Amino acid sequence: MARIQVPETIILDIVQASGVSTLKALRLTCRSFYNLIEAYGSSIRASILQRLYSDIVAKHFSLQNSQDRPIKALLALDRRVKAAEWIAAVTLENRNPDDDSNGPGNIGIGILWRISDIAQKLVREELQFDSLPPGDRISTVTRGYPNLKELESQILDQQIAYIHSLTEEDMTPLDFALTCCVSALYSQRAFEFGPDGRVKWLDDLDLENRENWTMWLVLREGPHFISHAWKSAAGNEEYTNFIVAELVRRPEEQFLIEQAAARRLANERWRNRANSPPSSPRGLLDDDIYDELLGWARGGREIERSFAKVQQCLGYPPL
Repeated sequence: MARIQVPETIILDIVQASGVSTLKALRLTCRSFYNLIEAYGSSIRASILQRLYSDIVAKHFSLQNSQDRPIKALLALDRRVKAAEWIAAVTLENRNPDDDSNGPGNIGIGILWRISDIAQKLVREELQFDSLPPGDRISTVTRGYPNLKELESQILDQQIAYIHSLTEEDMTPLDFALTCCVSALYSQRAFEFGPDGRVKWLDDLDLENRENWTMWLVLREGPHFISHAWKSAAGNEEYTNFIVAELVRRPEEQFLIEQAAARRLANERWRNRANSPPSSPRGLLDDDIYDELLGWARGGREIERSFAKVQQCLGYPPL
């Protein structure tokens, strides 16, 4: 039987009408498909973005350099959206019903990714490398860096400029992401144990500084840090040990610079806003919106936790 060659226009129509998982499969089908998809990457990305993602998702989850490698950027966006939905759902699902610190969905996680992207881009430019050295993380490569104060100041300026560009509607999910998701990894955690094996008591200032620094670490690493820390007991232990190790290895001056940067960044979101900060993001939501979000978190999603001990996954210390 003679082979029939399908016109490229038909193949492109199929690709543009596909989902992200189908797009990934088509790229791996053969070299000609891969080359065709890469050649028309910008138009394919634009078509799939418009069809599958809302404007607000595309705005907050798109990579900064998405035009350089449009298909790669689209796949990264899809991974980020799915991870953010999982993080937001687990957070909402497992808050105490009497706790009013709940908030709206996954958009805030996308904003955290953009904050992390800004820092990672500037760190790579400063240290002049395209990819991390083997075994390093973005938060470890600056440990002991001599021009750290200037670098952190430059990063903070750009992150604050980005926060100031956000709308009032963007700020509520950002509050949720910082107050509920990020803080679950550090809130009231000393990350240090006394000789009796129990959590070591710290005074309020030391505890606040450590909380701020851990916030800096999570924001520098990005939301994948949260999802890995929550996915299993092993992930929780690995990332807790990583936090402890970095606390020990960092010079005190660097620790103070980084925690101060995180504190200022977190506080900056309230600057020039019409309303003073509520006691929690829950205060920004009416009951109907909250009930709808909680219903979404508890059902209608395909991702389930792989580890049942929620409190440990959310980062609470052992008693």
